[in-house]
Amino acid sequence: MVNLYGEVIGVNAMVAGTGVGFAIPVDQVRKFIQLALKASSNTRSSSPVSSASPTDPYILADNPTNSESGTQRRYLGLVMRTLTPELAFELASRGGQHFVELNGVLIHAVLRNSPAQKAGLRAGDVIVAIDGLPITNAQQVYTATESREQLTITIVRQGKRITIDHIQTEKI
Repeated sequence: MVNLYGEVIGVNAMVAGTGVGFAIPVDQVRKFIQLALKASSNTRSSSPVSSASPTDPYILADNPTNSESGTQRRYLGLVMRTLTPELAFELASRGGQHFVELNGVLIHAVLRNSPAQKAGLRAGDVIVAIDGLPITNAQQVYTATESREQLTITIVRQGKRITIDHIQTEKI
């Protein structure tokens, strides 16, 4: 995905309908590429046996930590998109839900048996705060999830604000 200046801003991941799609932000793609290149150079050693298992798709480095911060990577199990007034209008005009909250992160899907499903998060919920801090884009959710074992998430569901405490993130 490129902007009007020809700059790469994301990688299309899923199309929800005509004119509505989901993309992986370019910053997330850059992090993945850096880790993949590092893993690739680590496995090209003179030894025929690598410390990384070729059957495990989550091993991107010799140690299971995020090499930039030293913390283990974590996840919630959400497919989400930053909710903008334009997206809210587009979804509502197609007969979808009408959003009371126009800033936050729209949950498009919740992965089965994920921490998000266990906590009761649902598709259509809008994340508006994590640990009391306002959330305005999906990158903030990724960042908060990667750095914490437990979260308190405030959502808007059918016009009502709900706070869900003690959501456990899982290691990947």
